[in-house]
Amino acid sequence: MKILNIILREKFDLNKLSALPKIAWEIAQRAQEEININIVSNGTKKEIKKFNKKINFIYLPGSYLSFFDNTLSFIKEKNNQGIIYFLGSLSGGCIFSWRARTYPNKIILNLINGGISVKDLKFIRLYDLFLQPSNCILHPSVLGKPVELFFSKFLQNGNITKIIVQSQRLKNKIISLAPKAKVEQIQFGVQQELLDFKIKHPSMEKLLLYFGHIYSVRGIDDMLISIDSLLEEGLKIKTKLIITPETNVKFLKKILSQFPKVKENTFLIKKYIDNPGKNICDSDLAFFLYRFSGEIPEYPLALLEIMAAGIPVITTNIGAISELFPKNIASYCLVKPGDIKNTVKKARNLLSNIGLRNLVIKTNKNTVAKMTWEKYYDKVKTLLF
Repeated sequence: MKILNIILREKFDLNKLSALPKIAWEIAQRAQEEININIVSNGTKKEIKKFNKKINFIYLPGSYLSFFDNTLSFIKEKNNQGIIYFLGSLSGGCIFSWRARTYPNKIILNLINGGISVKDLKFIRLYDLFLQPSNCILHPSVLGKPVELFFSKFLQNGNITKIIVQSQRLKNKIISLAPKAKVEQIQFGVQQELLDFKIKHPSMEKLLLYFGHIYSVRGIDDMLISIDSLLEEGLKIKTKLIITPETNVKFLKKILSQFPKVKENTFLIKKYIDNPGKNICDSDLAFFLYRFSGEIPEYPLALLEIMAAGIPVITTNIGAISELFPKNIASYCLVKPGDIKNTVKKARNLLSNIGLRNLVIKTNKNTVAKMTWEKYYDKVKTLLF
């Protein structure tokens, strides 16, 4: 029986399926019928847990280089000739390719983040540089630029058979670093159930939504300022914030305390959710206001899920996000980072104009209908077997 080794440099937890663990799990569930699976992730100590006869969870210690070395040593010790399926960023993929250059295993790199572009750096606020340097200027996506420069040549290694990317932006970048024939754009991934949700009919009181991780440079304060402005205009609004518990909740509460009206009308839900549908489908409008593309996948998973569920969305024209919005709706859904005036204007339009709402909902659903996990795996499967 063949072996598939799925590698991700963060701890895998079935209760906390963020983007990388989610991809690993979606592949593992489908591939186990035909192949044995090792999901190798970061842990405090070396530990192996059997999920079933076909899927093993392997936790290995180490930070960055040492984790990659520990992973490759584990594969070598077990005389494991299986496929290595690496999940991570471009800079991480470059380093892993360098460390794995002498290994005979077939390697597939699935890169979900291409880092921050020079043009996006201008959207980082000065106080973020001083107050949260590790979240922006010292972030791996920025520090990874020299890594890409020095180690990208290893993307051309013969044992790397395919490099999978989400966006056209990242595809263009990788093609400049690796043979074009190795690069393939395969987009993940939403549940079919989200696409099947019925569209909500707007009510008098509007429910606004943010769903996902919270970081200080992701524009959550831009969202709260915008909602405060809508409340000042007299709109009847409730806000639901569904966030992962460990991601800077203190920062969010501090910002929220500066807007008493918003805080009074806000539900704060701190948990990972198994079924996003039942938690988000009552929303009238969702916000994904980012300032720093280095922190997010090329196509953020939570954003795709919101689009699939038929909730109109306002998001930031940063990184590769604009690729998700065709010209007929881009001007209604995309704003520049920090552009509160246009955020408020577009939110008002999407909350009140039924024809526009329906156009945005239909277009968004059609866009992400091509990105179900089934379609993602069908394409990946051709590379594995």
